[in-house]
Amino acid sequence: MTILQSIILGIIQGFTEFLPISSSAHLVLTPYLFGWNIAGEQDFIFGVLVQMGTLVAVIVYFWRELAAIISSFVKALIKRQPFGEPQARFGWLLILATIPAGIFGILVKDSVEEAFSSPIATAIFLLITAGLLLISEVVGKRSRELTSVSWKDALMMGLFQAISVFPGVSRSGSTITGGMLRNLDRPSAARFSFLMSVPVMFAAGLLATLDMFSSGIVSESLPVLIPGIIAAGIVGYLSIHFLLRFLARSPLYIFSAYCTILALVVLFFAYGVPEQRTVSPQVEVYRVEIAPEVAYFEEEIKTCTSRFPEVTVFTDIKALPSIEASDFTVVLGEPATLPPFAAQLRVEEVSVIVHPNNGIKQISIEDLRLLYTGSLENWDQLSEDEGHISVWTYPPESPASSYFEQAVLSGSPLTGYAYLAPNPEAMIEAVSEDPGSIGFLPASWMDEHIRKVDLEPESNLRLPVLALAQEEPEGFLREIVACLQED
Repeated sequence: MTILQSIILGIIQGFTEFLPISSSAHLVLTPYLFGWNIAGEQDFIFGVLVQMGTLVAVIVYFWRELAAIISSFVKALIKRQPFGEPQARFGWLLILATIPAGIFGILVKDSVEEAFSSPIATAIFLLITAGLLLISEVVGKRSRELTSVSWKDALMMGLFQAISVFPGVSRSGSTITGGMLRNLDRPSAARFSFLMSVPVMFAAGLLATLDMFSSGIVSESLPVLIPGIIAAGIVGYLSIHFLLRFLARSPLYIFSAYCTILALVVLFFAYGVPEQRTVSPQVEVYRVEIAPEVAYFEEEIKTCTSRFPEVTVFTDIKALPSIEASDFTVVLGEPATLPPFAAQLRVEEVSVIVHPNNGIKQISIEDLRLLYTGSLENWDQLSEDEGHISVWTYPPESPASSYFEQAVLSGSPLTGYAYLAPNPEAMIEAVSEDPGSIGFLPASWMDEHIRKVDLEPESNLRLPVLALAQEEPEGFLREIVACLQED
């Protein structure tokens, strides 16, 4: 995604979030109609953050009403009279209106995600929005104001909000329809629709934000996405103001007609002239988690991915990789239980390391065990060097640490004076700064700042590097795994 694309999509999101024409549909259809190739994970992050921008817009616009509702709600709870104040009762109505969308969204989550990848499905849902707006004008009597909203009205609008989880079904359009079918006038239905959007948008945005920060590309994407988020907030504020003024004097027919025309245009492009439309090939997006001990695979994955322009791979360095959250995971050592797919990429040696100025060149397994159990604390007991020995290890859950302790310590307890290095970079930094230190790390991390110590007798401190997945890789993913095995 470019900065220009971010701004354009932000303006579209802000303008369409509150108009009854479905912002989600426009975010799906705009890249489709313009042939933009936006990486799936970046598209997800933008969708999360840009909605938070429009959430800020509605909070700023209605801040006086929201502050009064929240204040009255809290005071009523403190007084143990939850329904004693009109504004407190209004707060309960907003909560009631939020519940159906939350339940429905959880139940149909997978279907919703599939619909977001289908412009045709989005066009069909746009036609549903057009029909809802038309029905609201024909059937609704528009005889009631906001102060008369009851729990039945809130529940009806909440049920209509539930179906707006699908791209193409406008949230504001469906909820305004629900209100008008309960005979609310247009401005009252719209105002309640905007206020009830706050809790559902906040909850959805919070959950999606937590998921989003598990991705490794958030920080590098922000400079591109921030202009779009700002644009969405500003335009969203103006959009609310425009619609409330518009509905005070005009019907919803124009929005119904617009949704119908847009849906027909999309269906025409999809089915009418496919041979006349050239669309860039869809970029396939994969996510790979990598254990810190083999973090150097991040560069190797980028090298392999460069062979396939149609592929984007996002990598995430994690201390405890989870194969459920990625297409495949690169780990050091074989886990206790192998998943359905496991491919060996190479064999990695665990090396004993010291500072380059340390005079020790060789150490026995027995002496190494004495060092790590605290029985030896000074170098003059092992070599001509003098000084206290600083022993470094990895956290107990680290594969390299577990294997080293199993092979060297043979069940003996690790000294309580050992220092913990959370990753290979920290181990290298610690050993390179202290001539009296000793540690261990995968051999691929060796550099000029540290030196390997030979073991006597030679120990087989070798572990496989594995690519793990919940299912057999196919297509480009299979090619990437094969490339890593070659390298």
